[in-house]
Amino acid sequence: MILVGIVLLLAYLQFGRDVRVISSMLMSSDQYYEQKLTIVANKLFILDKDKFAEEMIERCMDNDFREMKFSYDLLGSPDKIEITVYLNERDRKCAHQFFVIEYDSICRLWK
Repeated sequence: MILVGIVLLLAYLQFGRDVRVISSMLMSSDQYYEQKLTIVANKLFILDKDKFAEEMIERCMDNDFREMKFSYDLLGSPDKIEITVYLNERDRKCAHQFFVIEYDSICRLWK
């Protein structure tokens, strides 16, 4: 029974919580629009950073975050997106970032 409880707890901590946007900052000029986000992944681990990064860029473009809605009606989609990723809230409080996602829509690159 204890083993089942531990497995359920670990499954919830890894899969049961959605990504949470902590902050966002927008910078725009005449023809350029940049968006910076800080997110908490709410995961124990992320094995495939590339897949996770693709999902986060897609969620930004689809405006699919529960806590934050972006206004793309005036400036359109951002030219550059930078997302600082923390695995969990404890890592964020300790300023231990997991990785940074950078997406440039002009070159269609992200790293």
